[in-house]
Amino acid sequence: DASLTEALLQALQQCAGNGTRLLVLRGSGRNFCGGFDLSDADSAGEGELLRRFVRIEQVLQALWHAPHAVLALAHGRNAGAGTDLFLAAGLRVCSIDAAFRMPGLRFGLQLGTRRLQARVGSDMARELLCDSRQIATSEALRCGFVNRVVEPSAWDDLINLCRVLNETADERLEKELDAVFNIDGAL
Repeated sequence: DASLTEALLQALQQCAGNGTRLLVLRGSGRNFCGGFDLSDADSAGEGELLRRFVRIEQVLQALWHAPHAVLALAHGRNAGAGTDLFLAAGLRVCSIDAAFRMPGLRFGLQLGTRRLQARVGSDMARELLCDSRQIATSEALRCGFVNRVVEPSAWDDLINLCRVLNETADERLEKELDAVFNIDGAL
């Protein structure tokens, strides 16, 4: 949905400049994200479809290069741009029932190939892209596609833990830097 992509991009731009320390991506419904909405592909012109793909790639780049931690929580079946969205996060957690698929090459366009390669390595990335097969949670965890498997009932606790660790790590780092550079508050 083009309006959701625009809203995501705007929110990411705001988060990048407002001191956000942890951004959480969490879907509602049966799946984290089903991917690019192609329901109006026949009626949309090529220019409009290209614009949507470019905007989605801008969302993915903003997540990948975010100046703050990004935690993605996935459940259900996720495909295409939804899988790319998940992979762009530094912290990737899924439920035991989650599955991922990247079918883009079947219709001639695949986003996120470098991010996928960075997460799982060249050989596995090539296999997942060319086969367009579904990857289950166990395999996703083994190959680095996912960092952790945690059931959704524990996600709120996980989010709170990430917030605390993120704040603690920043404070500890600031104290260590202050000690190393002997900063007493005056510049």
